[in-house]
Amino acid sequence: MNTGTIACEDDLLEPLKELAGVVYETAREAAEAIVRALGSMASFTWSNAGETAAWDLFFTNTNFAQAPLLQGSAAAGSYYIALHTASPGQAGTQSTNESAYPGYARVGVARTVGGWTVTGNNPVTAENAAAVTFPASTGGPEVQAWFSLGSLSSGAGVVYGFGAISSPLTVNNGITPSFAIGALQNNLS
Repeated sequence: MNTGTIACEDDLLEPLKELAGVVYETAREAAEAIVRALGSMASFTWSNAGETAAWDLFFTNTNFAQAPLLQGSAAAGSYYIALHTASPGQAGTQSTNESAYPGYARVGVARTVGGWTVTGNNPVTAENAAAVTFPASTGGPEVQAWFSLGSLSSGAGVVYGFGAISSPLTVNNGITPSFAIGALQNNLS
């Protein structure tokens, strides 16, 4: 009689294990679906005021208005504008496809209201507040087709942003590349 009871328990054990596995998988899938749903519910969109405050902090070192932990740097520093003959790309550095005409050097633009102007909301626009003028070429020709905003005055600095120059410039001897006030723009919307 004990043997029959043991056999009966063994017969039930495998289906119970399978049922437990199905319950476990179903519970795990349900938990993952809840996490996905909560994750999408936890995302947010920047408000117009938030966009403006973020760009003010990034470009002009202005304190983030209602967030005391997001304050400007004690020393504002500068961003460095570089010229490129081709796109530096999303993963490139400031030296990727960088200009090499004789006399070339990057130009620093202070992270202040004197260096950048931040205006509007939806979109908020940041643009250079003064002309960005590169050294004159002592040779050439070389076509400047892209620019970047980055971290270092020379070397393989971090590229924070880049863009195509709307009218590429052929730089020959005596040519001084320059971006007029407001020519370097970034919109956040």
